[in-house]
Amino acid sequence: MADIIVRLMKEQLILEKQVVIATCNKNAMSAVSIRQASQPCSPLPQDAQGDYLQLEATNRSLQREIEILRQSMQDTSHLEIEFAGRIKECVNLQQEIEKTRERCAQLEAELENAHLSKSELSHQVNSLHNRLSSIGTWRS
Repeated sequence: MADIIVRLMKEQLILEKQVVIATCNKNAMSAVSIRQASQPCSPLPQDAQGDYLQLEATNRSLQREIEILRQSMQDTSHLEIEFAGRIKECVNLQQEIEKTRERCAQLEAELENAHLSKSELSHQVNSLHNRLSSIGTWRS
C-alpha cells in the first residue's frame, strides 16, 4: 500500500514538474517575441498618426504580456519551491516506510521465537503431565 502511495506521489510530482517546464518554455517564447517586438523602428513620418496609435496599442499589449510573464515567472518559482518540498516529503516517507518494514521484520522474528518457545514449553508441560500421571499410577 505504501509503495502505491509513494509511486502515485512520484507520478504527481513528475506531472507537476512537466507543468513547470511547460510554463518555463512558454515564458521563454514570450520573452523572445517581446524582444523581437521591441526592436527599434525606423522613424515615422509626421502624417503617420494611425501607425503611431497602432504602435501604442501594440506597446500596451506587450506591457500586459510582460506583466503576465513576470507573474508566470513568480508562479514558476513558487512551483519549483513546492516541488522541492514534495520531493523532500517523498524521501522522508520512503525512509519512514523502510523503518516500518524493518520494525515489522523484527516483530515477525520475535513472534516466530515466541511460537517456538510456546511449542517447546507445551511439549515440556505434556512431558511433565505424562510423568505425573505415570507416578500417580505407579503409586497406586
